[in-house]
Amino acid sequence: MVENLEVPPFSTLNADIIPSEDFLNTVEKFQPKFDLDLVKQVWHSAGVQTCDDRVLKVASAMLEIQMLKIIEELKCVAS
Repeated sequence: MVENLEVPPFSTLNADIIPSEDFLNTVEKFQPKFDLDLVKQVWHSAGVQTCDDRVLKVASAMLEIQMLKIIEELKCVAS
């Protein structure tokens, strides 16, 4: 049995885990490679809206990660 296990706090909305303060600070300092207005437009076209730039910065980071994966795959195919 694990003692003193810290359970992350949960919000009342959908029982989502509340992000840590360190994570939020990292997101706020993140310099996105994709313009946040572009990310917002893409999300809007999918029916998703947010006014929190931190969410858009995380989406930009996810786009970057996926694009890098695609580029690596294309490099393998092209060689």
